Amino acid sequence: MSAVFLRYGDLKLFIAALGLVGTFLYTYGLFAITGYFTSIYPIYLGIFGLSIYSLVFGLSSFKSMTGQLNLLPGRLRRFIAIFLSVICFLFVFLWISVLFPLSSSHSRPDTYAVFILDLCVVLPGLAITAFLLFRSIPFGDLLAGVFLIKVVTLILPVAIGEIILLPHHRLADYGMASIYGVIVVLSLFLSVIYLWKLRIGTPYS
Repeated sequence: MSAVFLRYGDLKLFIAALGLVGTFLYTYGLFAITGYFTSIYPIYLGIFGLSIYSLVFGLSSFKSMTGQLNLLPGRLRRFIAIFLSVICFLFVFLWISVLFPLSSSHSRPDTYAVFILDLCVVLPGLAITAFLLFRSIPFGDLLAGVFLIKVVTLILPVAIGEIILLPHHRLADYGMASIYGVIVVLSLFLSVIYLWKLRIGTPYS
């Protein structure tokens, strides 16, 4: 994708690539923070570090485009903003409800890195993007694509894993499997519509 972008300079491809970089950051951030010490742990650290700076420099390259208005149709912008807001509020509620009992008992779950990355990085990013979309700020239109692609590529394997485990695990969580499945379907649908409708400098009514 990077090679194709460097050759053709397609903005939509660049946004999709940044979304995938966001997935790398999250996935290898989990391995790095939890100290998943395997023989290739230094590679996890390398990918995690490169992902951070790739996103920083990638998102900062949008600066020249943020003066342009109406990158997305207003109705699509509002729908994406609502979708991202719902995801944000849902997982903040879920993770806080899990964290309070653990904090009270001074227990550290094996998946503590998920709480760190979600509550400190991902969910605030979703909230900021939703705010920018509601205010019709062009930078929010660009961020929306990055987060939609990230949500699809990150939640899809989780949803598949939950669904596969349902018939085989006595503690199967049908509620979370359903939530992940709905998020994947909606985010995939919105990602396709987003890439189709995104226009640079094209006015919408």
